[in-house]
Amino acid sequence: MGERIAVSGAAAGTAGSSYRKILTFTSVAAGNYPINDTNFSGIGAYLPCRATIQVTPGAAGANLQISNDNGTTWFTLAGGTSQFGEAGVLLDSAVTYRIAITTNPSDIRFFIE
Repeated sequence: MGERIAVSGAAAGTAGSSYRKILTFTSVAAGNYPINDTNFSGIGAYLPCRATIQVTPGAAGANLQISNDNGTTWFTLAGGTSQFGEAGVLLDSAVTYRIAITTNPSDIRFFIE
């Protein structure tokens, strides 16, 4: 693929945008969701990628967590905010990142770079 050039004023996810795709998942129930195509349909086509993750959490919030042993142990990177990885999080096909939603449904958006 050739180099992409961002165009001033281009809406995210459209031609000329610095984001190739925006994936939106609404009303995700409380639970732990590794970031893969099983939990977030469509993201597998873009892995590996760099993405900004935005979560609009329910009352108790959500956390972005990372594992260094393919999902056995998890460490919280960020929590209680609505946007994770503002500089971009490098996502891959291994079980490395997950979103942990504490209570109430949350909306999740992946801004794929």
